[in-house]
Amino acid sequence: LDRSSAASDVYKRQAQGQRVVKVPKSGEGASAFKALVKAAALVAEAQIARLERAMVSERAWSIDAFRTYIVAHPLLGHLARRLVWSVGEGDTPTTFRIAEDRSFADLDDGAFALASQAGTVRIAHPARMLEKERLRWSERISDYCIVQPFPQLGRTTYSLEPKDRKGKKLASLEGTRVPWHRVAKLLRTGFRDASTNSALHSLTLSLPSGPTLAIFLSPGLSREDVSQSGEQTVVSAHVHGIDQLGSLSPVAQSELLLALSPLTEA
Repeated sequence: LDRSSAASDVYKRQAQGQRVVKVPKSGEGASAFKALVKAAALVAEAQIARLERAMVSERAWSIDAFRTYIVAHPLLGHLARRLVWSVGEGDTPTTFRIAEDRSFADLDDGAFALASQAGTVRIAHPARMLEKERLRWSERISDYCIVQPFPQLGRTTYSLEPKDRKGKKLASLEGTRVPWHRVAKLLRTGFRDASTNSALHSLTLSLPSGPTLAIFLSPGLSREDVSQSGEQTVVSAHVHGIDQLGSLSPVAQSELLLALSPLTEA
């Protein structure tokens, strides 16, 4: 995010509700603007995290709400222009982006008539994109030298193995042996210790879509000196709060397996 540009947009709108034509370069106004730039950086960090959560949880906005609270917002608008958006329902909704002038453009950089579309607006998740479409959007974003605020088009996506789709457990993960440090990595990415004894052998994670993932390990990580824990074996991995894993959306499936990727990475 260009902090100065975002802060400038905010500053020009804040003087008693009237637009300020120029940002001051000296005096009290300049000091106020510098403070605003610092504040914008802190706010931007929180809003980036919020938008990423919105993508992985598939939060939807009405078209009117999207225009009012995202596109026209002096700070969120800057972030939103660095993302690809989608409108409509189904596994492959129509994608578009927000141009610098707050108009909308399609994949071919032609005008996109959002008002004529049906459905709600979401931050596009690559799990709902065709690979060819994702690659073309990546090229388009690169052409404009846009740096995305969080991994979107470059996000690694996954899909469940057939044998895992009908139940609540990830049978393909059971028996997997992993170094202790990969398990420890899970604790740095949102997993919580749910163990009740001296060894850390039970981990849980609240998934963006609502269910809870629970992992059981053997022999478990040492609480006294984790580096002495040795190799760990995944005894089981279950998802609670659903009928079967196959009922999860493509996005929820992908994010579930992304959360578990430290256990399976080469």
